[in-house]
Amino acid sequence: MRRWAKGTAALAAAMAMAPPYGAGTAHAAPPAAPDAGGRATVTLITGDRVHVREDAGGRPLVRIEPGAGRGKVAFYRRSRGAELSVVPADAAPLVAAGRLDAALFDVTRLLRGGYGDGARPDIPLIVAGTPARRAAAPAGGTVTRPLAALNGAAVTARKDRAASVWASVRSSLTGGATAASGTGRVWLDGRVRATLDRSVPGSARRRRGGPGTPARA
Repeated sequence: MRRWAKGTAALAAAMAMAPPYGAGTAHAAPPAAPDAGGRATVTLITGDRVHVREDAGGRPLVRIEPGAGRGKVAFYRRSRGAELSVVPADAAPLVAAGRLDAALFDVTRLLRGGYGDGARPDIPLIVAGTPARRAAAPAGGTVTRPLAALNGAAVTARKDRAASVWASVRSSLTGGATAASGTGRVWLDGRVRATLDRSVPGSARRRRGGPGTPARA
């Protein structure tokens, strides 16, 4: 069990401009919607888990628990006011390139949005294809509905199979063995999109991106 600790460093500029934290290090963090007991955990698409809790003085701490086989992966941590993001080093290039949604690593947003481990066992994704090929669901993911406009689908990825999901997503986005899946981009299937679908008339919805367009709050 890795110990909790407090620290002061944060990424003040782009993630690529600062060295990442080593796996398992724990640092002071901004609030990230802990439960009534002052604790919260969220599993990232990479299979890594981020634990947030409060110390005796009510100050929040964060601890990163690498997923299976990921003990040597480093992590970029960025704090902006009350917002906290944790990005594994092997995901950072895809986030920077716009292929992988930064919201998937926004710990504060994930916990406040009901994506924490205490709220649901999976991660809702939107997997977009390319103009030439429809995207396939990543290994460990289940298609919940096709999204013709994106040549892809809405997918739920089980957190207990996140290692398989990440291996498939990363390989596809970087042109590896599963590149034939045709994946162009992967987003968090955010709740904002669902709210627009219910509350905004069809014509206005299309102007905002339409059903199936990933929410970018």
